[in-house]
Amino acid sequence: MPAAQHPTISDKAVVGILFQELETARQASWVDRIANRFNSNQATETYAGVGNAPPMTEWLGQKKWHELKPFSHTITNLVRE
Repeated sequence: MPAAQHPTISDKAVVGILFQELETARQASWVDRIANRFNSNQATETYAGVGNAPPMTEWLGQKKWHELKPFSHTITNLVRE
């Protein structure tokens, strides 16, 4: 059997190439234009905001004032393999 003509690619090299390509694809993706990426060093992160915005309706007569209600959501960081 003849010697290999091409160098052997290790598993680490394949994983490195995969992660490099994923990062390149993420940078060119539309996701970053509509979402935020946050780094976290805590077990959970709680983000506050406002929720329950009233629907838009046709303006007839006087304005109808609606309160915006406080809203928060908590994200739990999980360790993935």
